[in-house]
Amino acid sequence: IETYSGWTGLPDESIDALSNKDISNVLSGINCNFPIEIGAPTAIGVVNQLKEKAKSNPERFSSYLLSEMKNREIPLESKAEILSSILQSEEVNVDDATRIFEDLVVQITEENMSDEAGAIIALVRNCSFFSSRKINYPNRIFDFLVLITEKYNDAGDYKEIRKDYYNVGINQPRGSAVDALLKCPCPEERKERLFAALESLKDASVPTRSTLLLSMSRLYQYDEEKALALYLAVMSDLELSLLMVPLFAQHPLLYAIYKHYDK
Repeated sequence: IETYSGWTGLPDESIDALSNKDISNVLSGINCNFPIEIGAPTAIGVVNQLKEKAKSNPERFSSYLLSEMKNREIPLESKAEILSSILQSEEVNVDDATRIFEDLVVQITEENMSDEAGAIIALVRNCSFFSSRKINYPNRIFDFLVLITEKYNDAGDYKEIRKDYYNVGINQPRGSAVDALLKCPCPEERKERLFAALESLKDASVPTRSTLLLSMSRLYQYDEEKALALYLAVMSDLELSLLMVPLFAQHPLLYAIYKHYDK
């Protein structure tokens, strides 16, 4: 009897010996769907192995991604996951990594976004490379986050989730994009576009709107009147689940009551 634990990858010695062409052949040829053959290499297993290698050798894998950027046979999610390890490396070349990042996000369009949920979430999480350093997002990355915020269809049946809306929201494409938009400083020239994107959330799902509510207090520093109008628009349907979001120190309702109780 043979047993397997976790996602099966390739033998370690095989991973070390792979050329760039070999990596592309492996990533484009592995079955990404279920059911999978027991014991056969899985996409997740191989990508996890490559991510470990990318942490210790970001230059090699940056070169690989730059050379294979236009190869549509390689899943976009796999490229985004490898990029995440490159960004975590202390030896990362920021210029190369940013170029890779921008080249990946422009491959997400309104037409294909519904088929690229995994890639979108991976790319959005990579945005923490900039937000954690208080660096403004490059233009293409900001455009990508706005696109997902405005256009991604987040409709679903969330009646059984109850109080866990926020965790659901930040682990879905639209909610995670909203969270990323609010975590990075917003320069003056982007404020109008930021608010326009967030205003599209008035009809968003409860998980997505809860993600906005738990981070939107920082919008008051940009434009107090627009932030208040946004809060009222998001809450206009008096959705009970949103009213149940705990009142914490930066809850937008507390600020609204303190400054604009008359409204």
